Amino acid sequence: MNNGKASFPEFHSVYIDPESWQHWKKTGKFRDGTILIKEMASVGSKTAVSGKGYFMGTS
Repeated sequence: MNNGKASFPEFHSVYIDPESWQHWKKTGKFRDGTILIKEMASVGSKTAVSGKGYFMGTS
């Protein structure tokens, strides 16, 4: 879709509980009942003296 490009720029944050994360790091597998949460937020930007910066905008 979209020639492999996002239709709009966005940040993706993925959340997992610490116990499930430790299990995945140790085994390379998710334990039963693991829940992953993906949050997408727009990209904000600001130009400053030091250059242009990007940050997570509103969800």
